[in-house]
Amino acid sequence: MAYVAGWVQPPKYKKGLDPLGVQQPCIAVYATLLPGITNVTDRIAYYGFGPWFAWSFAQRHKQAKVSEFIEMLRRAEVLLTLIGARHALTTSDGFPDQHDGALVGVNTLRNVVAQAGARRSIRLSEYATLENVEMRYFKNRRGGLGQYYLGVLRDEYQLLGEHKNRMIDFTVERGKPMAEAVATGVNSDKFFRCLEADRVSIEDLDSLSEFCPCQLRTKKRHAERELLLDAVLGRRPELSVNPEARRRSIELIVDFLQAADGCESEYAPEEEFLVACYARVLPNGKRWSLTGPKSSTADLWGFYLRGELLSLAMQRLFREALLAIEKHSAQLPTIEAAGQWCASTQPFVEVAGAKPKTYDEFFTEVRSGLPSPHDIADEHHEIKLWEQVVDGSHQPQSAINAAIRLILTLVARTDANSHTIERSLGNNRIRLEHYPINIDSVVMRSRTRWSSMTKIDWIADTLSWILGTHRQVALRKLSQSGDDTRRLRMGDAGLYVDGDVIEVARTVPRLKQALRFLHDLGLTRTAKAGCLPLPTPEAITILRQSHAS
Repeated sequence: MAYVAGWVQPPKYKKGLDPLGVQQPCIAVYATLLPGITNVTDRIAYYGFGPWFAWSFAQRHKQAKVSEFIEMLRRAEVLLTLIGARHALTTSDGFPDQHDGALVGVNTLRNVVAQAGARRSIRLSEYATLENVEMRYFKNRRGGLGQYYLGVLRDEYQLLGEHKNRMIDFTVERGKPMAEAVATGVNSDKFFRCLEADRVSIEDLDSLSEFCPCQLRTKKRHAERELLLDAVLGRRPELSVNPEARRRSIELIVDFLQAADGCESEYAPEEEFLVACYARVLPNGKRWSLTGPKSSTADLWGFYLRGELLSLAMQRLFREALLAIEKHSAQLPTIEAAGQWCASTQPFVEVAGAKPKTYDEFFTEVRSGLPSPHDIADEHHEIKLWEQVVDGSHQPQSAINAAIRLILTLVARTDANSHTIERSLGNNRIRLEHYPINIDSVVMRSRTRWSSMTKIDWIADTLSWILGTHRQVALRKLSQSGDDTRRLRMGDAGLYVDGDVIEVARTVPRLKQALRFLHDLGLTRTAKAGCLPLPTPEAITILRQSHAS
């Protein structure tokens, strides 16, 4: 028998985004509610720009190599961002973000425009380069279109496709009509002359201002805008794969903005929307009354937030447990021993040792003091507890107390009519055995395991569950991808903490992107500073037409 000796490379440490796997059920819920929009598709202008560029390039370069396509695509993205950045500088509307915000490479290219003299020409390839240099606008070879937008434009809207050689192409059935609609409102020839010349002047940027994303709202780009409304808002369901869920979520957002009527908001619009779905109360304190499909959609967004709140509470407990183990350099032989030790040590012991002394008594106390779902200002409401859990300025004891109360409050809100993951997503949408900590499992555990425990044993059991789940999730990631995300490792002396401090992280449920899409399409307008945006008359008309259909 032959033997081969070789070196084994150690796994590469990676910080990771979801060390407990608690975010995955939340992601699965919001993905079903806003298909066709992702948390990296920030500007809807790229939904038209991508097919237009692929079609326009094919018209001009029929026998091009992949490398030539990539070079021109990268120059095109650079040019588009330069146009938006220039328009932001020259337009005195007070909202520069609506011109160049979230355009690919804007953080690099905004400075290029700002520092360019009136006579200086900008060489596009200097920033479109694939070389690892400081002025490169984007790392991915196929640019922002390939990294951010291709997947959704290919899979949901079928506007783009790709060949085996990785060249991006438009589809004849849907991509070509979109490209032709874009071409009616922009100077395609001049844009490509700048690409081929590899130089653009400030004067050129000004003359190409119709490409700025803000111009989608103008009459000149009416054909493109109408087709985007048809596809993304689901006015023509045949133009996308999953139009119904997206249409209902967008209609609910418009309804929320109409009901709020531009009122003052303490938080970002997407956060206010989620709270309103969960508590059925608007930022101005008025009730938000919903019926029919809108109520059902709001229930699903509220269920997403329930899972998100649970995720944040569990992450906070995990963070504080690791900090305690690291601080005291405890020698802990098992996960169960680690959970017991944490529950009997600062800062957990002050919470665990306080009255009431049993889980049942503690749960009864929380349930009896449960505020109305609409009373979000009450200190015991989930929304207030959420604020304490994520507030980094709070002392560990206060954050731990808020986290465990939040978990019990979520359980106490649960009744026979509450959504479950299976009810919300259907069967087989997510393998829950890979993500054992979720809203359904917590409710089940509270009924079958925790009810007979003392309070300190319950906290110890919860911490052991968290620590054990992290090990399970991290080891699965290690086996699947080779990325080592373990924060709790086993050494000769027992368990020890390694890696970065845990950040209590939110998911990104695509609502910010949906709100920006509505603005880019002219369906919302900015109100006063610190106030929610207002839907335009056209948005309300579209909403009414949908209700009538």
